[in-house]
Amino acid sequence: MNKMGFCSGILSIILAFLQSIPLGIYFSSGISSFTAIPLNLFSSSTADFYIWGTVDQTSLAVQWWLQINLISFIMLYVFIIFTGIATIIGSTMIKASGKAIMTLNSLLLIITIIYISIFIPFNSFELIGDSLDFMEMFSSLGNGYYLLVINFILALISMRVHPIESE
Repeated sequence: MNKMGFCSGILSIILAFLQSIPLGIYFSSGISSFTAIPLNLFSSSTADFYIWGTVDQTSLAVQWWLQINLISFIMLYVFIIFTGIATIIGSTMIKASGKAIMTLNSLLLIITIIYISIFIPFNSFELIGDSLDFMEMFSSLGNGYYLLVINFILALISMRVHPIESE
C-alpha cells in the first residue's frame, strides 16, 4: 500500500468537503471558544474562495461553484473529489494501473492549481462581481491553497515511490 498516496487522497477529500479543520474547544477566562484552521484558497475584500465555492464576507451567503460557474465546478470540485477517491483506490493497487492512477492524480492536481492561479483572477468579475488582480490574489493566499500545493507534492512523491509487483 502506498501510504503517501493514501494521505494525498485523504487530504483531497478534506479540501473538497470542509470549510475548516476543527482543532477543538479551549477555555479562556470562563468563556469557551472554538478554534479551527480555515481552508480557504484565498480571500478578496468581499469573498472567501474555497474548493467547493465562495462565501460572501458581508452577508455570509454561501454559493457553490455549480451555482456560479460550471467550469469552475468541474475544474475545482469534481477534479478534487475524483482525485481523492481514485488516489485512495490506486494507493491500494500494487500494479501498473495503480501507478497510472497516481500519475493521473498528480496531473489533475496541477491542473487545479493552474486553474486557481490563472483563470480565477481572469474570471473574478463574473464570479464575485469584483475585479481581482494577480498580486491581490497572491498576497491573500489561504491555508487551502498551501494544502493543495502540499497535496501535489505528496502526489508526486507517491507517484515516484508507488510499488509495482514484479511478474
